[in-house]
Amino acid sequence: MPATVAPWQQDKALHENTQDLIQKVHIKQVGAKSGEFSLDMSIEMPYPIEHIRSCTHGLKIKKTDCKAVVSTVEGSSLDIGGFTLEIQISRSYLPRMWVEKHPDKESEACMLVFQPKFGTEFGTIETSSEIVICLDCSNSMVGSTMQQAKQIALHALQTFSLRKRVNVIKFGTNFIEFQPNLKSFPNDLGQMKEFITIATPTMGNTNLWKTLRYLSLLYPSETQRNILLISDGHIQNESMTLQIVKENVSHTRLFTCGVSSTANRHMLKSLSHYGAGAFEYFDSKSKYNWRKKIQNQTSRIVSPGCNAVSIKWQQFDANVAEPMHAPAHIQSLFNN
Repeated sequence: MPATVAPWQQDKALHENTQDLIQKVHIKQVGAKSGEFSLDMSIEMPYPIEHIRSCTHGLKIKKTDCKAVVSTVEGSSLDIGGFTLEIQISRSYLPRMWVEKHPDKESEACMLVFQPKFGTEFGTIETSSEIVICLDCSNSMVGSTMQQAKQIALHALQTFSLRKRVNVIKFGTNFIEFQPNLKSFPNDLGQMKEFITIATPTMGNTNLWKTLRYLSLLYPSETQRNILLISDGHIQNESMTLQIVKENVSHTRLFTCGVSSTANRHMLKSLSHYGAGAFEYFDSKSKYNWRKKIQNQTSRIVSPGCNAVSIKWQQFDANVAEPMHAPAHIQSLFNN
């Protein structure tokens, strides 16, 4: 729970309709003095609660196996750190389904939650995999879009600075690689930063498929490759590009970062979906969360993943209606 909320986020939250059965009360400001803060909540979990704690506030807790009541201690305040509550339950990695039935109609809604835990050692994935940052330098990246893309690339590079197998490719009609052979040259962080900094949006069309095809011919035989694509998503030969991604998903994962107000988000999402990766969009109007989004992508890159997850919705009543909204395929899942 953040300590402050931006005005446009506050207005959006106040005008959002979350329920219809009881009257909604709009609260913009409470009568507490500046800095004072109190919170009371009830908690119900599907499995026994192992512990409840807060790293920001003192708590008073009453609990049974699966239920608890939590409140902050008297004299609590809310500073820039906000409020954080951590709840740990047993058997947290088992899939869980939450079902709600309509009180008057014969209809129900279900939510399936799955938090995976992989047996692969995290350190093995983190140190052995190869990472390639692909920076779109085509003509469509002109102006502030190019600067934003370079900021993201530099931040990601800094995160991977301690790794040995990192490469950078700038692409447009053709592509330029920082180091053709990752095994022959140790990483030079300064030169790699310079390679990104001097990038300009003058490389013509967005022929991402050429870069991906080149990488597919030299894929790692014993480890995994992770590609971090930073682009506006306006690429040529979309079908060919997606086909290359699908054919190489067994050894190469593709993570996408979208920039520009006119970004082709659908294409970037499709690339990450078929590439067993994830998509993040970087809005120039909300740079406050950029660091978090980059951290999300980099943590996924060094994490094992589970892709091609499909769901079969089976109903045992022969006369039951077909599900109205039921996703058959979901995006890739990553450790925790």
